[in-house]
Amino acid sequence: MRFPLSAVSGLAVAACLLAGPVAAAAQSPSGAESPSSPSLASISPSMEIPEERKLLESIRKRERELDMKAEALRDEEARLAELRRDVETAVERLEEKKASLESLTEKIEAVKDERIQRLVKIYASMSPEEAAPRIEELDKEVAVLILASMRPSSAGKILGLVNVEKSVSLSQSLRITED
Repeated sequence: MRFPLSAVSGLAVAACLLAGPVAAAAQSPSGAESPSSPSLASISPSMEIPEERKLLESIRKRERELDMKAEALRDEEARLAELRRDVETAVERLEEKKASLESLTEKIEAVKDERIQRLVKIYASMSPEEAAPRIEELDKEVAVLILASMRPSSAGKILGLVNVEKSVSLSQSLRITED
């Protein structure tokens, strides 16, 4: 009669649990074992049930596979932790560079504003007749910055002497920058 594999393993467990009482019952009162019923402890591995042997080997194989997978997961976790540290370090360096660039940009803007203010003072000190031809020759962006930083009455006198097309273009740009 063949038992299903789960029944066989259940029988093997039950046999191990009963080994003590069975061995004690099998002994004669004189202490000698009965020749008809050997103890379960005396069964050699060669006497194991073939299905049980296959099951044990399968369990051992699965245990080795799980150990290998666990080791691979530990290795992967270590690698990911290292990558995370590398990324965090790179992010910190980028944030430092960003802060440095922002500081540099602020300094450049301050210097630019300072230069524009100097130009404004220079043009404001000129008569409108002297400033107008020079404003006409400037880049539109610079001319707008200068005129926008001047007092409106001074800027108006200069624009009144600039050629009409340039004056209209600068006035439109001035209106946009003030909005």
